[in-house]
Amino acid sequence: MLRLVFTLGWLPALVTAYLLRTGNGPPVALSGAGARGAAACAGLAATLAVLSAGYFAALRRPPQRGELLTAAAGSVLAALAMPLLFSADVYAYAYYGDLALRGQNPYGHGPPPAADPLAAAAVAAWAGKVPPRCVYGPAAVGLAALIDAAGAGGGVAVQIALQRLAAAAAYAFYTAIVLRLVRAPRTRAALLLNPVVLWSVAEGHNDTAMTALAAAGLAATRARPLWFAAAALVKAIALVMWTKLENTRDRLSAGAAVAAGYVPLLVAWLPSRSSAPAAGDHTALWASPLGLAATLAGREFALALALAALIAAAVGARRLPAADRAPAFALAAWFALPNAYPWYALWIVPLAARRLSSKWSAALLTCALFAPARVVTDAVFGASESLDAAPSLLLGMIALAYLPPLAVLAVAGRFRRRIAALAAVAALVTCRPAAVTAQQTSAPSPMPAAAPATPAGSPSPAAGPAPSQPLPAAVPQSPPLASPQAPPSPIASAQPLASPSAAPSPSAPSPAPVASAVPSPNLGPTAGAPGPPAPIPAPVVTANPFGYIINPPPVPATLPDGPHILQVDLNDRRLRAGGPLLVRVFTSANVVGVEARCFGRFLAIPQVSPGVFALSYTLPTAIPAFLFRTFEIVIAAATPDEQQTTKNFPLTLAR
Repeated sequence: MLRLVFTLGWLPALVTAYLLRTGNGPPVALSGAGARGAAACAGLAATLAVLSAGYFAALRRPPQRGELLTAAAGSVLAALAMPLLFSADVYAYAYYGDLALRGQNPYGHGPPPAADPLAAAAVAAWAGKVPPRCVYGPAAVGLAALIDAAGAGGGVAVQIALQRLAAAAAYAFYTAIVLRLVRAPRTRAALLLNPVVLWSVAEGHNDTAMTALAAAGLAATRARPLWFAAAALVKAIALVMWTKLENTRDRLSAGAAVAAGYVPLLVAWLPSRSSAPAAGDHTALWASPLGLAATLAGREFALALALAALIAAAVGARRLPAADRAPAFALAAWFALPNAYPWYALWIVPLAARRLSSKWSAALLTCALFAPARVVTDAVFGASESLDAAPSLLLGMIALAYLPPLAVLAVAGRFRRRIAALAAVAALVTCRPAAVTAQQTSAPSPMPAAAPATPAGSPSPAAGPAPSQPLPAAVPQSPPLASPQAPPSPIASAQPLASPSAAPSPSAPSPAPVASAVPSPNLGPTAGAPGPPAPIPAPVVTANPFGYIINPPPVPATLPDGPHILQVDLNDRRLRAGGPLLVRVFTSANVVGVEARCFGRFLAIPQVSPGVFALSYTLPTAIPAFLFRTFEIVIAAATPDEQQTTKNFPLTLAR
């Protein structure tokens, strides 16, 4: 029965995925897929619900070894047939390996290789952006490079399939280690049949290889330092396993191996270091309690608060029994993460399975089972730029991911009152956006008219707008970032924007006086004489929508090398929920990327022409009340060689 549950339980996700599939190429990574992404998430949720029921049944009545292995293998093979992915990480792995094979730096951030199908597929999987800088160790990059080389003859589909199969092979190795180390059937079932772990393996995450190598270190004796070093060379988080090393000699040998392995990473990273992320880098929204704290008080304060909480958790965990210390601290660390992704279950399930009777272990397992809520917003709305369109969904997903483990602790009884109060506060915060929408009384202002690009013959935008000339109003008609499938914002027909004091446009010359040959019925006593000249029509001038100009500098005769932000224009310094947001940035011509950093997220501003970046956007109406305040906005500009410059200014969000 357990075999059928873990194999056929994938039918809801598989049927939904194949119905939504649009081609026969490599699996598609869902990002900003709208209704299609929501349907895929519903199918995955149904599958994980079925597998979770089987998981709890296996914990109550542990299966025999043969049934356990068959259920785990059948579930992974069924998940490997998924044509849709909820994470683009496997494409990033293949991209890093591809760069390494070409002798390029995967730890930098530059343009992808030209005429490279694998690089093009990785960019497409990352929503048209170059994958972020590599954050994995050299062992992960080397493994990805070997897999890319092995599948080069079969094309992108084969290379991505091999990356996923490599994770499945690592899981098989991990299974063998678990069977060797663990004798209790219930613990084996907890380790090998966790549905989120099985799904993460099939998605191809290299956390599987790191966990397998760390488990091999636990099983080894003399070679334990080398196994732990190999795990740390995949992902640095495995360094925590050094607490299992028994003497200083083993720790020094493992540290030397890791230091030697990371030398190529440092050599490659140092030339590309910068004080801020490059324009093409990806910074995900912190969809977590820490992210809410960062939105309210800033990221620096949130990180300091998380560090203080972890120190307090470490001190408090020392009062617990020895078997409860690790899962209790891991639970605190889970809440302190900026983003608790589902594949991190590969880290925490081994900690939770050590003592399944503990309430801390039960809460940690609950964290793993509800962690897939984190991918819903990405699959439906895409990257962090569009999450502000659905704050209720974002807060709901945070509540769904983090309230269940608190509920488990509340049921345990020790912190029932405190945790119930926290849950009530979280529920109120989650429902607050709907109340804010009902209470809004200020109607949004209409979108200003968009303007065409500056006509030929006007001053170059790269040199900055001259004070005596009309500002070039190049505002692209981009759709709201709330949903990639949403229709464009209603923008009226375009007329050249000019300041009220600007001279008449050359395209509308004043008509010359013309003498009338026919007597006019309205002529006075001097009938038959030429009438007075016709009145000169006043030029039609559209009001400049950019009323908030940030530090307009004088136009320099020459610009030194490096990026320069010459001027930043916004429609107002006080933005309202449901109202328009127009942003226009003038830079030096060598700038290739501009982004705005605000509200705890990063928003790319499209390029209109050399030196001009502009964005038209409609703010959502359902904005949580705690966001109505003044923020510090940062505009960052970057050149192709990753030189950076920034400009800061305050901006207020109001109802």
